Amino acid sequence: RAVASAVEGSIEPDLLFTTPLWVRPLAGLESVRREAVTAIQGLMKEHPSAGRSVRGGWHSGRLFGRGAPAPVRRVLAACMAEARACLAPAYGQWERHSLQLGSAWASVLGPDDYNSPHHHAPQPWSVVVWLQVPRMGNGASRGQLELFHPSPADDPWGRGSVLVSPQVDHMALFPGRLLHMVHPTATKTDGPDGLRIAVAFNANVRPKP
Repeated sequence: RAVASAVEGSIEPDLLFTTPLWVRPLAGLESVRREAVTAIQGLMKEHPSAGRSVRGGWHSGRLFGRGAPAPVRRVLAACMAEARACLAPAYGQWERHSLQLGSAWASVLGPDDYNSPHHHAPQPWSVVVWLQVPRMGNGASRGQLELFHPSPADDPWGRGSVLVSPQVDHMALFPGRLLHMVHPTATKTDGPDGLRIAVAFNANVRPKP
């Protein structure tokens, strides 16, 4: 395909290297979400943080590799179903490939905690689902997910970094290679209600036999 084509006397470029992002609501998570939050808070009391990209908060690390709590598994299943629906057109409706759950973890961030910039390469897709989001006095949420522009050079045709505001019972799906971070919530709320609690995982695409 030509990089540029003439359209009615003007030259219109093809915009290359687009980066997809889905932010999707998940229906029917209210009851299981509360159970998942309780389970994650229990794990946080029993196990120290694995660190990783979390600064000041708690990261479950490989705890889920030994079997995530049942309500967390139900949350992961709902996210995987939505991810399959989002990605189906790109993978031929999954006729020759399958989407498989990779590593999964939970993170708990207080008012001043954050995730430093990182990526999940070589994993093709990453998902985060927000189970609890602190609210500010004006009703707005903080603790945004920031997705950085994949090109180190300025791109006159694209966008800079993108901020995604967390919403309870919503998930974000994006390429695992994309550099990203999580901002502090900066909320003044003390106690469990002031915590940002999320579950994240990588999803792998495998060819079918």
